Amino acid sequence: MNLIAFTGHSGVGKDTVANLVYDLIYSNPDLYPYHYAVSDYISEVLEATCDWPVANIKSARLSEPVLVRELLKATGNWLRTNDLKYLQHCITFGVDQCHAPVDYLLLSGIRFPDEVTTLINNYNATIIRITNPSIPIHDPSHDTVRHINDLPYHYVIPNTGSLDDLRATVTKLWNETRFSSVGRPLICPGIDRDGE
Repeated sequence: MNLIAFTGHSGVGKDTVANLVYDLIYSNPDLYPYHYAVSDYISEVLEATCDWPVANIKSARLSEPVLVRELLKATGNWLRTNDLKYLQHCITFGVDQCHAPVDYLLLSGIRFPDEVTTLINNYNATIIRITNPSIPIHDPSHDTVRHINDLPYHYVIPNTGSLDDLRATVTKLWNETRFSSVGRPLICPGIDRDGE
């Protein structure tokens, strides 16, 4: 299974890019992709522990987005603190949702350095960073936000134009690289910026 993980600040288009990659992979009849987000797993944990159905969480995300975002952040932080293998559980749970062999798992919502380390070391994952400088960063000091600019990545995709522009960028990169991490340098912004 190939694992492609997407990182970036809220609202920059991580899920949009993941869906575009999904469509490109799905167009090949020999490949089966699955798109799953870390927040989907957190929602499942909330359903199991608080008896709050995932469908209710999804509808609440539309009606009370700030409240639900804070709840998901708090639950995610609790999981990270109390379950050292939560990311592996998240990936396993995502794959189990498919009910079919998965060739590409597209995982959205990577936010922490240890997540990137786990994904690269345990899954040989490709990390894709989505950027859009016109999107304001909410609460940049929050634990789920402050690491994002320093996370290592293999590819960066700027989302600064139309959806057609974004589709063209993603398609070009897919056709040229298949988003493989093999032979691709890992860019480490925190280290590179400090000149170390």
